[in-house]
Amino acid sequence: NEAQKDELGQKDNICNEVTKSREEIEQHEKKNEAQKDETEQKGTICDEVTKLREEIERLEKENEAQKNELKQKDTISNEVMKLREKIERLEKESEAQKDELKQKNTVSNE
Repeated sequence: NEAQKDELGQKDNICNEVTKSREEIEQHEKKNEAQKDETEQKGTICDEVTKLREEIERLEKENEAQKNELKQKDTISNEVMKLREKIERLEKESEAQKDELKQKNTVSNE
C-alpha cells in the first residue's frame, strides 16, 4: 500500500513535470513564432527602406539633371540677350552710318 502510494506520488510528480515541460515548450514556441513574425516585419521594413533609398537616389539624379538643364538654358538665355543687345547696337551704328552717308551725299551733290 505504502509502496503504491509512493509510486502514485512519483507518477503524479512526473505528470506534473511533463505538464510543466509542455507548457514551457508551448511558451517557447509562441516566443519563437513572435520572433519569426518580428523578423519577417523587419525584413519587409528593410526591403521598403532599400526601395525608398533607391527612389531617393533616382530622384536626386533626376534633380541634378534638371539643374544642369536649367543652367544650360540660363546660359543660352544670357547668350541670346547679349546677342540681341549686340544686334540692337549694330542696328543703331548702321542707322548712324546711313545718316552720315546721306549727309555726305547731300553735301557732295550741292
